[in-house]
Amino acid sequence: MKIKAYFGKIPFPAWAFTALMVLYNELMLHFWITEELRAGRLAAVAAFALGLGAVLALVTAFLKEKGSKWAAVVLSFAVTVVMLVEFFVSDAYQVFMTPETIISGAGGVAQDYFDLVVSLVLGDLWRIALMVLPIVLYAIFCRGTVSGWKLRGALAAAAVLLYLLGFNTVRIHRYDREKLDKAYNFDSAVRSFGVHMALTLEAVQGSVQTGEPTFVTPEVQPTLPPETLPAESEAEVPEETEPPVVYDDNVMKELDFEALSAETQHTAIRAVHSYVNSLKPSKKNEYTGLFAGKNLILITAEAFC
Repeated sequence: MKIKAYFGKIPFPAWAFTALMVLYNELMLHFWITEELRAGRLAAVAAFALGLGAVLALVTAFLKEKGSKWAAVVLSFAVTVVMLVEFFVSDAYQVFMTPETIISGAGGVAQDYFDLVVSLVLGDLWRIALMVLPIVLYAIFCRGTVSGWKLRGALAAAAVLLYLLGFNTVRIHRYDREKLDKAYNFDSAVRSFGVHMALTLEAVQGSVQTGEPTFVTPEVQPTLPPETLPAESEAEVPEETEPPVVYDDNVMKELDFEALSAETQHTAIRAVHSYVNSLKPSKKNEYTGLFAGKNLILITAEAFC
């Protein structure tokens, strides 16, 4: 029998495919990026992924056979794209970024390193194929099934139970507990709970951090009537002011650059002596020599996170 005979013939519930694809994507990403595989963390990622899978599966369960199939394809593809984008961003910059940061270009850095991202994508085409292939196969060979109210109710209950299971798993294994609130940041949340829960926490934490500011009304001092104000002295003595400090030139050693130029035969060195000799030295100030006799290390660093 020809392969075309199987096109759209294999019955596979759209709700089941959607839930399994969310779990598949989250677990694949977790295995790719994790540095320390922990059972509790893996269980939490799986529980949260199945929770989202049950919610998306519930959407497909309300549609007819054909509609549920293509809804499952679209939803699964959208989840896959989000997972792949996060993976390639983390692969390029060694940190997961929120969608807002990615869309805004991370202050222009994403555009500056566009070639790097493209090279990473081309080098990891097998990852893209591995994530997208199940969707393509389902779209070609499978057909959806009709779901009843009992299944829809079961999916809704499963979503609630799975999220509760995920949160309880995190609380039982204490090493990730505080990342839910006190020690939250998007990158660690993705590595500990998965992309879906990290996005959820970002929405919650972002609304908390960007809440309306509280303004404190300053105390108003009572105004004294004119007769109670202290009388000004008729003969006030002006305060003595110290004369301004005059600082010398900030020159470590007096050098005769003309004599130094005459002593060398190198044209480039003579040009340097001539240039330095033409400069006007800056003045010393109250901070000059503050670190004299100490080891001072000045580090200029750029942070991107």
